[in-house]
Amino acid sequence: MTEDRLQFDCVKWFHNSVTEERGFLCRTENKTNKGARDLGLGMVKGMSDLRYTDKNGTTILFELKAQDSRHDVKKLKEQLNFIERHELRGAVGFFIFELDQFKTVMANIVPNGINDLAIAMSNLSKAYIKRMIGESEKINRKTVELHFNYKGGVNNESKGWNDIKNGRRKEKG
Repeated sequence: MTEDRLQFDCVKWFHNSVTEERGFLCRTENKTNKGARDLGLGMVKGMSDLRYTDKNGTTILFELKAQDSRHDVKKLKEQLNFIERHELRGAVGFFIFELDQFKTVMANIVPNGINDLAIAMSNLSKAYIKRMIGESEKINRKTVELHFNYKGGVNNESKGWNDIKNGRRKEKG
């Protein structure tokens, strides 16, 4: 599956399943073919793929990454930096790897807004990206292949995501 397909599937599911929230999940323009012109018009390097505003006005950022996809480490750092900078101002960011992960996150956020469980899921997805960047830098690799399985935790090494999703564990911020 490509990232475009993952994004299409997430938006389509949201549009069809959460009809009362239509218009609050928006695509952001983050791919350029005009370079300086696009940057001059307000495009920001590392900008997340999707943006959602919850019922309390919190901005939720989604950076989508298809499973088993290869990414430039420099670009991943820009995307992580974008999310972390916005989190300093109250936003919450996620790296999304599967439609089911997106559904789980949205099912948690839509009814009442961002909460501790959603923040724990956010922290777990960012920790995985940080770990992959760190491992790539240790061996001087410029690209990294991502294999995040939220159902079984990061790379199936733990039940992290399922434990958080099922309320058995709170992720440390």
